[in-house]
Amino acid sequence: MAVVSKRLVILFSCLLLVSCASLEENGGGGLTRAHRRREGQARWVDERSVIESVAMCVTASDMPTGFHASRRKYAEVLRHWYFVASDGYADVDGGIRALNFIKKIHRDAEGGKSLWRDAVKLARDPQETGIPGKPIPAEYR
Repeated sequence: MAVVSKRLVILFSCLLLVSCASLEENGGGGLTRAHRRREGQARWVDERSVIESVAMCVTASDMPTGFHASRRKYAEVLRHWYFVASDGYADVDGGIRALNFIKKIHRDAEGGKSLWRDAVKLARDPQETGIPGKPIPAEYR
């Protein structure tokens, strides 16, 4: 129970810290590494909802019965917020920034690397029809 409480405290404090984070540019070529909304970007994630979703997925992944379900739910979260922030797949950079934001929250919540890799792999897989939405870009890690 203490682990869950600690993670929730970390996640909710992230909400405050996120507003102070600076932009991180991609340094040339490839996908951006920035994890904040671009100036003039039409759509963005609901940050509180993302933090709560990440907390649930990270917590569920620690429980033996929630191992696989948490990965599928996480992939669903990634696909959903990519769709929203990319304005219906029209703004790839905006969608990638949203995924980077989610990854930052995942790290802040002390989520495991394997959980992140598995969720991204599922979210990228076009054959994965059990998860709503189109796949995220194949080159995203």
